Amino acid sequence: MKRLFPFLAATLALAACSPSVPVKAVLVDGRVTFTGADPDGRRVPCPGSLAILAENGAPVWRIDQDGRHEGPGCAFRFPVTYGQPPAGFTASAAAASLEPGRLYVIAGDGGLYGAFSLRGSGAGAAIDNVDAGSARAQEIRRRYQAQGVTAPVRPG
Repeated sequence: MKRLFPFLAATLALAACSPSVPVKAVLVDGRVTFTGADPDGRRVPCPGSLAILAENGAPVWRIDQDGRHEGPGCAFRFPVTYGQPPAGFTASAAAASLEPGRLYVIAGDGGLYGAFSLRGSGAGAAIDNVDAGSARAQEIRRRYQAQGVTAPVRPG
């Protein structure tokens, strides 16, 4: 038990330093839009990248910060509309068509995470935000990381 305590303390300390921020997908004027919320009231982190991953782990859209962020403030602000990089970001993977019934995982450094699927299309379209910690979502993140991605996709 004595040996276990330092390990648990270190693990808890690391977890406290790595905030996780859930990201939700919503439809705004018929467009998939991402909103971030920090349930603990802390400031949402400033990510260097954000990716939307398909079931095979490949990004269907990825944005990266144009350069190193310096100074106060952050170039990244929610909401972010799918396919439209915010100011200060460029698309490193162009936006592909999203297909109804498929699971998509939201992965970003700074602890941003989420998962969603589309239901229907056109005026009858809807979005279901699903458990980002599910086995399917974790497998998608694993596949993404196996492709040599260096940015963290979600703290444990």
